[in-house]
Amino acid sequence: MAAYKLKNGFVIADVRFSPPKPNASPSARFVPHTIAGRTPVLRFTTSTDVDETGKALSPGYTISAIAKTQGFTTQQMNDNDVRFMQLVIIKNFSVEFAGRKNADGTLSYSFRGGLTNILLDCVTNPAATAAVNFPFYNAAATSRLQTDYFAIMSDTPGFVSNTDERNSKTDRWNYLWRFHSEAEFLTYLVFVNKDGTREPLEGWSWTLERLIILRWRGGQPQIYNQMSFLKPASQKTVLLVGDIRRAILISPSGVNIANVLGNNAQQNFRGASADVSFVEQQDYSPEVDPLFWV
Repeated sequence: MAAYKLKNGFVIADVRFSPPKPNASPSARFVPHTIAGRTPVLRFTTSTDVDETGKALSPGYTISAIAKTQGFTTQQMNDNDVRFMQLVIIKNFSVEFAGRKNADGTLSYSFRGGLTNILLDCVTNPAATAAVNFPFYNAAATSRLQTDYFAIMSDTPGFVSNTDERNSKTDRWNYLWRFHSEAEFLTYLVFVNKDGTREPLEGWSWTLERLIILRWRGGQPQIYNQMSFLKPASQKTVLLVGDIRRAILISPSGVNIANVLGNNAQQNFRGASADVSFVEQQDYSPEVDPLFWV
């Protein structure tokens, strides 16, 4: 139990979390490409519940917390707020394609540069731009329970990709065979003053590792192996003064947003970008399983 004395004389007497709840296992679906003749699009999500298009029907991760106030009037409760914000560090994100045979080549891309720094993670809209992410905290409204704030947040990390890409070195189609990612998240509760300034309270960290490996049969993709391991920490996180993450939560303007950079990187992975490493070659890389295409 910890009390937080805030800048305007307000006091948060305690923050009580419900332990984060991850959805148990991943889902993968193949949906038709919008361009005739292209192979299906892969939708891979941390949620176990998806519709026929592969879109999640329930969240992959949920967290909630009660912030107990001390001496707040009803007007002060309404003038101020408590919200969740989220940060992420992408440790690895790689996507690999290979041709039907060695002479068709391989191509791959992975994240680097700005995408490996501490990023603001937008959980409001997967296709978000910087404009709709402002003011950078979760859009879910915080409830007022008499003199307590009750905040809840959910997140459903996903991956959407073409399963075919043209190799310009061989002028042959290459096909998705592996995707792998690792990331560290921090979901953090902040007190939002009437003037919009923020004061960090407490949070919870969690990690996510994802892997999907495809095999191709009769020219169609099949799931050979898939894994989505979402693990919350065993206890809450309290950032100390001087921690760069705390500084970002207080003043997020100018910090890159994960979805904005990530979406741009995936959509433009062939372009010269400091955030993407793109490799295209005329034969198989050593990692390619030659049996992936039958």
